[in-house]
Amino acid sequence: MEKFKIGILVSSDKVPAYINRSIAILQNFKEIQLSALKINLPKETKTISDRISNYIFRSPLLLKPENIKLKFNPIEDFELAKFDFIFSFINKNSSIDENNTNIFYIQNFSNLTNIFSNFIASKIYNNESNIVISIYNSHGQAVLSHRLKTCLQSYTKTYQSILSDLPFLISDFLKRYDTISHKAYSDEHSVQSDSRIPLLKTYLNQIKNLLLLRYENLFGLTIWNVGKINMSLSEFAFNDNSVPHIDWLESIKGSNFHADPFGTIDKEEEFILYEYYDSKKKKGIIKIKSSINDKSDQIILEKPYHLSYPFLFQFEGECYCLPEQCQSNQLDLYKLDKSSRSLKFCKTIIKDVAAVDPTMLFYQDKWWLFCTDSNNKGADLRLNIYYADNPINDWFSHSLNPIKTDISSARPAGTPFYHEGKLIRPSQDSSKSYGGRIILNEIIQLSTNEFQEIELKQLNPDIFEGQYPDGIHTISSFGNCTLIDGKRIEYKFKHFLKRLLR
Repeated sequence: MEKFKIGILVSSDKVPAYINRSIAILQNFKEIQLSALKINLPKETKTISDRISNYIFRSPLLLKPENIKLKFNPIEDFELAKFDFIFSFINKNSSIDENNTNIFYIQNFSNLTNIFSNFIASKIYNNESNIVISIYNSHGQAVLSHRLKTCLQSYTKTYQSILSDLPFLISDFLKRYDTISHKAYSDEHSVQSDSRIPLLKTYLNQIKNLLLLRYENLFGLTIWNVGKINMSLSEFAFNDNSVPHIDWLESIKGSNFHADPFGTIDKEEEFILYEYYDSKKKKGIIKIKSSINDKSDQIILEKPYHLSYPFLFQFEGECYCLPEQCQSNQLDLYKLDKSSRSLKFCKTIIKDVAAVDPTMLFYQDKWWLFCTDSNNKGADLRLNIYYADNPINDWFSHSLNPIKTDISSARPAGTPFYHEGKLIRPSQDSSKSYGGRIILNEIIQLSTNEFQEIELKQLNPDIFEGQYPDGIHTISSFGNCTLIDGKRIEYKFKHFLKRLLR
């Protein structure tokens, strides 16, 4: 990152706590010189009806910001042109030069009776599962956006989640400024109207969603299972003509379950690895089977911490496994010994990263590793990429990490594959629920300093028509077949009694 000067526009010596927090993040960049720029805004005139509606709408639904004195004195006499970037939390106003291309506006947060407050409430009112916050240029076009999860049970939690993400939004902009500051795109999810959302109905929606969540937590039991489809991954993923037949593993009694299947075929011998969740040990274990119909299985890898997502790939004639082990805060590579049905440790390829659902891809003479990071609540939210000349050598972090912040398509969901010449990356949509559905993304650009993908299709769990209609979060290639997992939520009184007796 080159050296440049950044200004933060403020209208007072005291600012909401999240602005101070954002300033603290910006100060971590040694390459920038940061200043607070104080501007005087004209007093806003409101009619009596405006005052009454604002008062009614903000009471107790909205969260009052905590104002804190700035850590350094703001500059009152300044020229915008002397700064490389100016970030403004203040609404666009005639007192600011809107023709100045180095001004970027962050969606309004400081006045909680404004459009943005209504915008959050509208998501709860309309049961929309994700919310987008953006940075805009002086022409009102979004240049960078983060898609976050809406907490449909609480306006306050949604708002706090957004404020927690603000520093990440700003730091991502700084890393990408040379490519995004001149490129804007349409953001249909941004703040668009000031139409009032009915306060009472918004409250009722929150209460309803909260009761549904409590009911699921008390009486519901989530069961995952692994299945095989006799169609190639490309054919299954883009099949719109028929409901596929699925051969499921025999279900397990109790709270244990199977998930995250990956397989390999060697000559005429099959191997399927998957997560076996042991509810007594409260952790996942990696097991292996010779086929989907094989009633016997064996543990192939167990650690003191949770294991899942045993991603398999081929390199120089050998089969390697890269299981998720985010609780260890590192990523270990194993070689599959097919004769002894065991995993032999090779090396730790990434340290100090809580990598979730690590997924390998060989593309344009490099190996690429996609994962999210469970640190900073990013397991379902922030996608990271690493690259290497080969899987055994050193790995390097992509210059734009986290490459994407999107609750609906960041987290990997299985084997990347080609379809009609397009490189497809499956990802999880966790905006409504964990494992809610899979998004198929086409990778448009992938290099050590670029990344771009677009959504092509959604895979909803209703394709299963029956046993596991409530979720899907892994699809993987298995020769001419496809391995998947599916989720079912059972609501029974006995589940409530078991929780009561724990």
